[in-house]
Amino acid sequence: MKNTVLEIDSEIAKELLLVLVKNSKFHFLKRIFDHISDIKFDNNEIRFKVLMFKYFLKIKTYPKTLSGKYEFLHNIPTKMIKKDEIPDFIELDEKKLVIDFPPNPITKNISIDELKIENGKLVLILGLV
Repeated sequence: MKNTVLEIDSEIAKELLLVLVKNSKFHFLKRIFDHISDIKFDNNEIRFKVLMFKYFLKIKTYPKTLSGKYEFLHNIPTKMIKKDEIPDFIELDEKKLVIDFPPNPITKNISIDELKIENGKLVLILGLV
């Protein structure tokens, strides 16, 4: 069975983020992403500029399937984020961000063969379990 390769460049990512944030009920996301002026993908990091500050998310670990825990290192100022505004599926501390996507019949049967960020793109290689 062939794998599916999904590539997202920084322009598409910014557009997706803006749509997600616009429709989000999570105010902390809106505050962060309303002011993004630049997004870059390289060396397994997502770097973004908010006003005059530069932040990053770096992939630390990801699950074997689409559902599960994705762990990132970051430098986002967490003291400015109210804990009660963070959704239950997100854990956030001063240096680590964990997003835990719950399984469903589709995501638990799609494997992640590779997840990398390089040359201005997020590359996701998917297969079937």
